[in-house]
Amino acid sequence: MKKITLIFAIFFTFCIGFAQTGTLTVGTNDGANTTSSNPAPLQDYFKNSRTQYLYTAAELSAAGFVAGNITAIGWNATSIGTSGLEEGYTISMKGTTTAALTTTFETGTSVVYGPTDFTPSATGAVMFTLTTPFAWDGTSNIIIEICEGATTGAYTTNVVTTFTNTSYASSNTYISDGTAACPTTSGTLLNIKPQLIAIGNIATCFAPTAVVFSNISNTTATIAWTAPVTAPANGYEYYYNTTGTAPTGATVATGATTTTTSNLTALTPNTVYSIWVRSVCSTSSKSSWNLVNTFQTRCNPITTLPWTENFDSLTTLGSTNFPTCWVKQNGDWATSNETIYNTSNSGANYLRDAYSATNEYIWTPGFDLVAGTSYDFSTFVQGDGYSGWNVDMFYNTQIDATSATQMGASYSPAGASTAAIQSYVKMKRTFVPTTSGTYYFAIRVNQSSLAPWYVAFDDFKLDTTPACTEPTAIMVSNITTTGATISWTAPANAPANGYTYYLSTSSTAPTATTTPTGTIAAGTTTVNLTGLTAATNYYVWVNSVCATATMSSWSQTTLFAAACNTYEAPYTMNFEGTTGTTTPVCTTTQNAGTGNNWTIVNNPGNGFTNRTLKYAYNSANAANAWFFTAGINLTGGTAYDISYKYGNNSTTYIEKLKIAYGTTASATGMTTALANHPTINTSAATTNTVTFTPTTTGVYYFGFNAYSAANQYNLYVDDIAISANLANETFDIKKYVVYPNPIKDVLNISYFKNIDRIAIYNLLGQEVLTKNTNTTQSQVDMSHLSAGSYILKVTSDNQTKTIKVLKQ
Repeated sequence: MKKITLIFAIFFTFCIGFAQTGTLTVGTNDGANTTSSNPAPLQDYFKNSRTQYLYTAAELSAAGFVAGNITAIGWNATSIGTSGLEEGYTISMKGTTTAALTTTFETGTSVVYGPTDFTPSATGAVMFTLTTPFAWDGTSNIIIEICEGATTGAYTTNVVTTFTNTSYASSNTYISDGTAACPTTSGTLLNIKPQLIAIGNIATCFAPTAVVFSNISNTTATIAWTAPVTAPANGYEYYYNTTGTAPTGATVATGATTTTTSNLTALTPNTVYSIWVRSVCSTSSKSSWNLVNTFQTRCNPITTLPWTENFDSLTTLGSTNFPTCWVKQNGDWATSNETIYNTSNSGANYLRDAYSATNEYIWTPGFDLVAGTSYDFSTFVQGDGYSGWNVDMFYNTQIDATSATQMGASYSPAGASTAAIQSYVKMKRTFVPTTSGTYYFAIRVNQSSLAPWYVAFDDFKLDTTPACTEPTAIMVSNITTTGATISWTAPANAPANGYTYYLSTSSTAPTATTTPTGTIAAGTTTVNLTGLTAATNYYVWVNSVCATATMSSWSQTTLFAAACNTYEAPYTMNFEGTTGTTTPVCTTTQNAGTGNNWTIVNNPGNGFTNRTLKYAYNSANAANAWFFTAGINLTGGTAYDISYKYGNNSTTYIEKLKIAYGTTASATGMTTALANHPTINTSAATTNTVTFTPTTTGVYYFGFNAYSAANQYNLYVDDIAISANLANETFDIKKYVVYPNPIKDVLNISYFKNIDRIAIYNLLGQEVLTKNTNTTQSQVDMSHLSAGSYILKVTSDNQTKTIKVLKQ
């Protein structure tokens, strides 16, 4: 029979090593269980039970325990009531790193008491002297498991004991009358656990708290802490490592001090350190180590300029993913490649901060700068269409906002009250350090309201200030399918040696060593570009030539697209070949309202299995979004068919779609309505065809207008096709012969009148073969064309016949 002791004295001591033993209570008295509720460490309302309780190292240390043997544990009973025999009462314990219990019981506990039949008899501290003392290391959390009762026994009521509320799952209990509890593997969680009374090693003073770090460099740091209410007579010891392995009571300290601060030296750059501090109560007694705290040393400072960062080297993006040596001090900073509210200035990735921002800082790596040298720190900033963003730049010799110095005035992206992807604007500040050393730069964002979404940043740069400045306001005009004119505003001190420009189909910015595309003489601020490819995006930069071998920085990039060629009918658009969410080249979108805009998605379902045009609902604002096709040449007085597939993803929510056409790709240019679908709610794809006849010959655009109410769901459009109506019979079909069809190589064509022109188009509407003839019979060699469907157009006497030809 194991000894059960009822103890009413609160405290007794004797010396063991650095500490003395005593009885302490862990946790606050936040209430008590009932005779039938849990947590109940003395349970008999059910015939048997299995329960695990979690006590953290922080809670044990706060109570006053230090590393050493725990020799007895118990519970604070306030009422015995009618509670009776608890068969085979068994206590098991283990140390753990678990921070919260799960419904699965932890394994690996060791029996420290029992099994012993036990009948509670008195209130107060009901203590159990452990047969095997539990050695607590001072840093691990502890799990205490109680198993008791038998399915063959009786049941009465629970002993009422005090409990502590917790913010984590601290109790896991299984109770039953008919099933043996101890072999079970799972239970029910509670954020409540009993107050624990234990006898173990206690210190004669408490550990310090609130460890903080400052003056962190690549090899040094300063640590400080708050002394306990009664400061220790012999000062403090601290211990740190790079492994995170917690010290024990016997661990030799790294250093000692009689003050509440210490300077750490000879640290490794860009390394995470874990640190613990304890009080030295006397020559023979020390407190427990306080909770672990961590800090990271800074990287070695950058010594080579220019330095740039465009975030494209990151393969994982998000609120914790930044380039090496960047530090998010606070706020909602994140890296991203999303294209809804912001885009990148170059490449795919960028940095952004979210709305409702108050003094939110992010810091660059450190730089070795020289006193008296002028430096330019810059980035490109993009608003989201809303007003109220305020952006500032700072520098400091530490990553510390409180002592940082602001550089220049705030920048506020222009905006109104509608979400829009705005153009990037360069923000640059010049800085001349008065002393040489390591300097860090920061961006601070403020936006107090909930209206905006994100402000974006890209293409950070630090460089010595050039001898002359770059031009600004790069403009593009006179855009054709093969050419364009670029112009710019000269800097205040126009360069004596003119300018260079760089033209590319890539958004990758040029560097100081990039070979320019061309040069421009001094005094000239314009250049004509030639040899462009139609429907192609181009990026252009300009810089000033300060001297023979000295250039300014490159200007902000300007993007433009060479004009699109117009298409011939038949024209098709199925959105294949696109990437991301942007619409295909030569098509455009217009958000004419305050809702969302059209995007491209892949395989959304509901009858749409490939790349598809999608309008996603806006919870607050109705849709008024337009998608426009490329320009298509149509003949006045000729009948054409437009077909398309449309649908949605719900039978509950209703989508609305209109189709129209006109001579300009704009909402106001859609002058002729073609179709209206005001109740799309089948959760399926539907194909519709409309026949129309333009009155005049010209270039026409076709618009698809999502006008659903706010807070609906998703609207889809795909497989748009515009072609001549095959029922046009002004062409005498009875005297028109085309063979063979399908065809392998040569196609034979004959008509009773002279054939003026033969043209073959692919399904994108692109002309792939043409032949002018003036005979009633002709042949067309299609052997070089890929297998697939083509459109044959034969023109005779100002009449055209269109048929589909299958190439094998």
